[in-house]
Amino acid sequence: MSDAIMRYVGLDVHKRVVEACIVDSTGTTVHRERFALNRRTLELFATKVLKPGDQVALEATTNCWSVADVLRPRVAKVVVSNPMATKAIAMAKVKTDKVDALVLAQLLRCDFLPEVWPPDEATRRLRELTGRRSTLVGQRTMMRNRIHSVLAMRLIEAPLDLFAPKNLEWLKTVEIDAQGRMLIDRYRGQSVMFSVAFVSLGGYRAGAGGNAKNHGLTPSPANLVMCPLPEFSRERGW
Repeated sequence: MSDAIMRYVGLDVHKRVVEACIVDSTGTTVHRERFALNRRTLELFATKVLKPGDQVALEATTNCWSVADVLRPRVAKVVVSNPMATKAIAMAKVKTDKVDALVLAQLLRCDFLPEVWPPDEATRRLRELTGRRSTLVGQRTMMRNRIHSVLAMRLIEAPLDLFAPKNLEWLKTVEIDAQGRMLIDRYRGQSVMFSVAFVSLGGYRAGAGGNAKNHGLTPSPANLVMCPLPEFSRERGW
């Protein structure tokens, strides 16, 4: 396609809205709009505004691949860029630290955008699963640290492996004031809740093949046992 009819589309994608800017081959803005982000409005934008020869740029975010999947069949190219690298390039080339839809369109036009590797569907699902898993482990650890804090504030020396079954019995019976007992029981209950949610996600076999089943994305009894996180697999209690 000739430069005369080539258009470059920058999409500033947020959680609920999209800012769109289209420039031509000379860098002149030919269209700007803002619309709510959902599948219906995105498909409407792709159908009514975009053209088959357009190139589209957006930054890597939580929902960027879903957006790219909707747009890719309707345009010539979709580029998903690295946000940190894009900001650095924008500061160097455009003299701004704000990467909006216009800046994305101009960087795409000049072929300055640092494109990221597009993961396949199985990898995306695995990323979502492991991200949620990591969050649950972090939340459980936070609850356990709070229990340690309650004990430390009262100068109570806790066993080193506090959450082993034998020491959980100690935790249930240790002499402590009413507020301390209430806090410990609450934090321990939340820790158990996060652990149950963590196990319910299912594990995945490290080094398994590329399809979703091998990654443990279909829960099974074996997958529940094969959680690769050492801290969880060694643990004897919650």
